[in-house]
Amino acid sequence: MSNLNDVASARPETSGNDGSLTGGSTDAKRYYDQEGWKLLPDGRTVDLARWGVREDGPLRIAAHRLRMRRIHETFARVGSRLDFLECGGGGEPELSILDLCRHYTGLDFSPPGLQIGAAKLAPTGIPFRMIEGDMCSLPFPDESFDAAYSAQAIYHIPDVANQARALREICRVTRRAGVVVLVLANARPLLFPGRLMRRLVADTPGLSHVANTLRTPPPIPFNPRPLGWMRRLLQEFGRVDIRGYMMASVWVNHHVTERHGIGRVAWQTMGWLEREHPRLAARLGISVTITVAR
Repeated sequence: MSNLNDVASARPETSGNDGSLTGGSTDAKRYYDQEGWKLLPDGRTVDLARWGVREDGPLRIAAHRLRMRRIHETFARVGSRLDFLECGGGGEPELSILDLCRHYTGLDFSPPGLQIGAAKLAPTGIPFRMIEGDMCSLPFPDESFDAAYSAQAIYHIPDVANQARALREICRVTRRAGVVVLVLANARPLLFPGRLMRRLVADTPGLSHVANTLRTPPPIPFNPRPLGWMRRLLQEFGRVDIRGYMMASVWVNHHVTERHGIGRVAWQTMGWLEREHPRLAARLGISVTITVAR
């Protein structure tokens, strides 16, 4: 079984445009190395406290279980002894799929995240390795893994060309008849017109520079791509299916209660859409699950 010492550095011959391990996202690497993976007294990381759930009631718990059950079922269709790759998990490896793994490989650009992730994996008994590397140039041969997963990571690569490289690389190292599952942001969520308009402005040459000078910069880059762009790129590698992952934005998650009143109705409605109409939820909500059946 692997242990905390199994955190390797795999520096590829070609990487992001700036020669980093980040696909050009040096700001994201700096954030996670210096702040994001710090542990708080309650055991959470700074990153999870910033972006995660603050009120974990039964409606949110049920919705999260549904999302992870669907992802688990997707991987289970490939097999129950998978050589599994997770890209960008850092200090939060997806432990819920480990029962399907023969061997787990985690790749991330942040050494502190890899150390925290290794500490979480060590007690599971699943053989694993943690590798410091670049999603835009994965240090693995073609078709090395039965299944690959990346959640909430690729849209932090600021350069669109490098995002495309990361998507292609994850598919390249997944064997034929395997599966890739990606959890990514919906750049143009119809349920959130404010975010929709901000992304339209950000994607418009000339206007994006003006918009960036007027806003407070986020702690890490955020550049989600349209669903159609991702579908067209990934269709080269297999059958693509896009479904809703999470309807609610971070602001809604942090400020709208599910305990009573209109907030409870909103959470019930979002849960119903995610459960009963997942493809519609992909258009309406904040994030999506993209499955590529190789």
